[in-house]
Amino acid sequence: MLAEELLAVLETAGVGTRGTTLFGASAAALPSNGPAVAVVEYGGAAPIETHDGWVPIEQPRVQVAAYADDAATARTLAWAAWDALTGITNRLLNGTAYLRVQGLQTPFDMGPAGNGRVKWGFNVQVMKRRSAA
Repeated sequence: MLAEELLAVLETAGVGTRGTTLFGASAAALPSNGPAVAVVEYGGAAPIETHDGWVPIEQPRVQVAAYADDAATARTLAWAAWDALTGITNRLLNGTAYLRVQGLQTPFDMGPAGNGRVKWGFNVQVMKRRSAA
């Protein structure tokens, strides 16, 4: 659910379109050319217990990678995604409370992505309540 909720934010911000230029999960079939952005969840920090019992605040991490045929496009896409995601504070996304999305670094050149493509990206840590199933 996390990747889908963040993809919705990226789509609303005009970064791309889900299934065409925005993709979630590590096994996403990215297009072989043209721009694309992948949002991939990975392990984060331990959940935080709140004062009113076990209502955990999850702290997953996400890598956002922008792929393009040229560096300028990949960099622009990565920064657009950065701007859309790192401003999230105390917001409901698809009914899930997001306390904060914090960048762990600004977008950087992640090296060649194969097929002559360029890859720029960044990582974020998210503080949120558990997403609905």
